[in-house]
Amino acid sequence: MVGTTRVMRIFHTVALVSEDGSFGGPTTVAVNLLSELGKRDHSVMLIALWKGQRSPPRCVGGVEARLFTAQTFVPWFGALGLFNLRLARFIFSAAKSADIFHIHAGRDLVTLFTLLTCALRRVPYVVQTHGMIMPSNRMSVRIFDLALRPLLRRARTRFFLTDVEDSGLKALLGAVPLTRLPNGIPLPAPSGERLLAFPARVLFLARLHPRKRVESFVAAAALLHSRGLNAEFVVHGPDEGSLDSLLTTIRNHGLDEVVRYEGALSNIDSLRTLATAHVYVLPSVDEPFPMTLLEALSVGTPSVCTNSCGIAAILDEHQAAVVTDGSAEKLAAAIDMILSDPASWSSWSKRAEAGARDLFSISTVVDQLIKTYGGGK
Repeated sequence: MVGTTRVMRIFHTVALVSEDGSFGGPTTVAVNLLSELGKRDHSVMLIALWKGQRSPPRCVGGVEARLFTAQTFVPWFGALGLFNLRLARFIFSAAKSADIFHIHAGRDLVTLFTLLTCALRRVPYVVQTHGMIMPSNRMSVRIFDLALRPLLRRARTRFFLTDVEDSGLKALLGAVPLTRLPNGIPLPAPSGERLLAFPARVLFLARLHPRKRVESFVAAAALLHSRGLNAEFVVHGPDEGSLDSLLTTIRNHGLDEVVRYEGALSNIDSLRTLATAHVYVLPSVDEPFPMTLLEALSVGTPSVCTNSCGIAAILDEHQAAVVTDGSAEKLAAAIDMILSDPASWSSWSKRAEAGARDLFSISTVVDQLIKTYGGGK
């Protein structure tokens, strides 16, 4: 047994695992943590709702999972009103054998039921909110929080990512201890030296939500294409309101043969796609701790992000990624600089891998987590 003094039975819950990769951040974090915990001989499982065309898989990212088809219980609550009574029975039963529940918490019925079950059955639990539970003046949210707040306060630990999330949770929950826990990333096995090739593949991979600003990616592509850069620009991600705008922007710039939308990807396919890209671009604003960016770094793909990203400062300090103001002009300049010659690209690729290894090691994160769980070193 590596690095622990006690084997634990650990359950992680997320609200939803989907075939198209939406709601992917918390799922990716949970799978990464569970995978590392499993390597240390702990018994681990992911529990969640499932949304997809195929039957729920029994494994997510190499981690044992119990997924239950999402059903609408509260129609006016959107995705957060999804639930399944079979999931409820499984969580209630799993609580008998659990040493701890780790709840990736949002304002949703899965979170609320899991919190309530752990409290009633006196099972230790920790919560990690991923920036999803912040103060709000919406009446429906305030009513939901009447049940949620006391259960969050009872947690053994409440994990936060950023200073903004820390302030929000303190405003919502009052004087309760909070613990910073960064997202970690597993490093893939070395696959040999990667080389720059043309046409270079420039990638946008994120939810097509207005905050992700895919239109800025297309505008940067237009600038680079007009300057003669030999590159193809590929967009992946589930539609969350910006697909029509994306396609319109592509048409308006006359880029139908240059920029392609290739649909959503599963978590596993996302990592493979990031590994084959020559540049990854994330133009989104106010992104707390983007997992796709960490994944791109881990596979040595040079990356570009905006200065409002929660990890922009540390990435810039270590030159692990190119940080811009998010404008099309600056995004284009960053992409052009990375692809200017093989030596430049190789240098940024090596710094990306070093950043993932030195700044966001999953091993270091899990060391901290196990101490919080009460499982020794």
